[in-house]
Amino acid sequence: MTDSEPITKPQAEALAGILHQLRPEWGIPALMTLIGKNTGHPAPYPLLVQAAVTAANRRNPDGTHTARTPAVIYQPGRHWDHPIGETPATQPPGPNCEDHPTFQAHNCRCCWADIKAGTRPQDALGKHHTDIEEAS
Repeated sequence: MTDSEPITKPQAEALAGILHQLRPEWGIPALMTLIGKNTGHPAPYPLLVQAAVTAANRRNPDGTHTARTPAVIYQPGRHWDHPIGETPATQPPGPNCEDHPTFQAHNCRCCWADIKAGTRPQDALGKHHTDIEEAS
C-alpha cells in the first residue's frame, strides 16, 4: 500500500468548516493552523475526517465534550479506533507502521512514545526512523 496523499487546502478548509459547525468554540483559523501543521499525517483523508468528527462529538457521561481543544484530533486515542456509532471493523485498516508492524502507521503507540520522549520527530510517525546516535 502506498503512503496516503497529504491533505489538500480544499480538504483542510472543508474539514475545518465541519469541525467548526460541530464545535463553534473551535475557530476556523485555529483549525486551519492545526491541520496545516499536520499535513503529513499518515492517515488517509476519510479516516482523518472520521476521527476528527468523532473527537469533536464524543462526550463524557455528564454530557461535556471529552475533547476541550481540537489538538486531540492528531493524538492517539479512541476516536481513531472506535468511531461513534460504528463498529471498529467498518473502516479498512491503514498501512502498518514500518518500525512496529503490529500497529497501524497513523496511530502507532511505540512511535508516539518515541515522539514524546524526544527520540523520534513527529513527521516520522508510522515511518522508518533510525536514531542518529544509534546509526553512528
